[in-house]
Amino acid sequence: MKPHRNDRIDPVNTIELRSEQLTLITATPDLLRADLAADGTLGKALQAETPADWPSGEYEADAIRSFLEQTEAAGDAGTGWYCWYAISEEDGQRKLVGCGGFRGAPNAEGTVEAGYSIAEAEQGKGYATEMLGILVGFAFTNGANKIVARTRQSNPASIAVLNNNDFEQIGVINTEGMLEFALTA
Repeated sequence: MKPHRNDRIDPVNTIELRSEQLTLITATPDLLRADLAADGTLGKALQAETPADWPSGEYEADAIRSFLEQTEAAGDAGTGWYCWYAISEEDGQRKLVGCGGFRGAPNAEGTVEAGYSIAEAEQGKGYATEMLGILVGFAFTNGANKIVARTRQSNPASIAVLNNNDFEQIGVINTEGMLEFALTA
């Protein structure tokens, strides 16, 4: 999965990563602004149908604003270390199915924190597992040596996504059942 430049969407600082079912597109400030606008411009920019419940899950306006601020502050050095949009294509129809990414570039120890969210109508199709696998490959080939992720104990689907990508549970974060997982290169 070698990243390559994309000529369809703001070619400056945009990378696409592809797998069997998905294309991940890095979120640029322009894409994140379109996402916040919630007026259909994100779908047009991605050339993909946007789900009615977008944004979904824990990916909501506050998260989008945070990614926008961080992406703008990091500039070129932040490309790929925040939000990625996941696009599926079936029968020539492109659909935005989810997003995932990191809370920033690797820290001094080489650790990044990953997260992901899939639109409700697209859950159960293996997209989260595949997306996380792509993100793991990106992180490990771009300087990370450890990836951590957190999910609620009450979310067996998310736990399965982490297990399917060889993450191991390393602890419980709080009494509310937040679990922490890690994967080392």
